[in-house]
Amino acid sequence: MEATQSFRLFGKSDTHEITCHRVDGKNVVLWEDIEQVFPGINVKSASKTKLTFGDAAALAQKKAHESEIEQRLISSMTPEIQERLRASSVYNSIVQAIKDAQEDQSNQLMGYHQEHKGGVAKVYELTSKTLELTTKNSELMTKVYELTTENKGLGPQMIKLQEASDDKQEE
Repeated sequence: MEATQSFRLFGKSDTHEITCHRVDGKNVVLWEDIEQVFPGINVKSASKTKLTFGDAAALAQKKAHESEIEQRLISSMTPEIQERLRASSVYNSIVQAIKDAQEDQSNQLMGYHQEHKGGVAKVYELTSKTLELTTKNSELMTKVYELTTENKGLGPQMIKLQEASDDKQEE
């Protein structure tokens, strides 16, 4: 069963029709039909098939060729096929966006993990240094206490020695 679909070129007001052929239960647009609707269209084979339009070159420069051609071909198909293609395209876009977001999130988490590991190592280093300084401080405080205790006993002895020295000088 063949169906004719009408569509409009981007930025143009004239409407074009193209025939969709039913092949193996699918709607197919033949290149010959596209060539009839778009005189001057060229098909170049490389790793991908690319379309170039003679009169529409300026328009094609404004928009990405693939997107423009995709929209033209989609608009030439039956509404059911259009819906499936758009749903598939939206689904694929969503899947790709999710994959990209997951990759970005994974990279971001890896960065946070590396920062966290570095932070943990720094905290460990600072904690060890603090413990070392606290131990040294405790040892010094113990020494100060010991010296202070010794000096308390020396105080009265110093007074006696001073008095004895004063007495000898008076003589």
